Amino acid sequence: MPWALFDISDNHDLVLCDYIIDEIYDVIGRKRPDLIADTNLLLAELSYETVIAPREVCKLINDPKDVPILNSAIIENVDYLISGDRHFLSLAIEQPKIVTPSAYLKVCEAE
Repeated sequence: MPWALFDISDNHDLVLCDYIIDEIYDVIGRKRPDLIADTNLLLAELSYETVIAPREVCKLINDPKDVPILNSAIIENVDYLISGDRHFLSLAIEQPKIVTPSAYLKVCEAE
C-alpha cells in the first residue's frame, strides 16, 4: 500500500494537518514502536503540505478528536478527506467528499 501513497502524491496534492501527523506518531509509538523509523522515512519521502489544524469546536462531528482534522479539511478546501473512521464516514457534507482509502484508490484508478 505505501507504493499507492507515492503514486497518489505524484498526481495529487496531499494535505496533512499537524494534528494527524502527531496522531500517527502517537499510535505508532504505542502500538508499534519498532515502526517509528519506517514512519519517519515514509513521511520524509512522501510529498505533502503540512497545515496547522484549528482546534476550535466544530458542530459537524461528534468525536472531539476528529474536530481538528475536519476543520483543516474544510478550511484548506480539500477535495477528499480519506478516512476509515465511522465518525467521518457518517457525515452528510458535500465538501470535502469523505471516502475510505479503498474508495479513493478506485477514484484514482478511474482518472
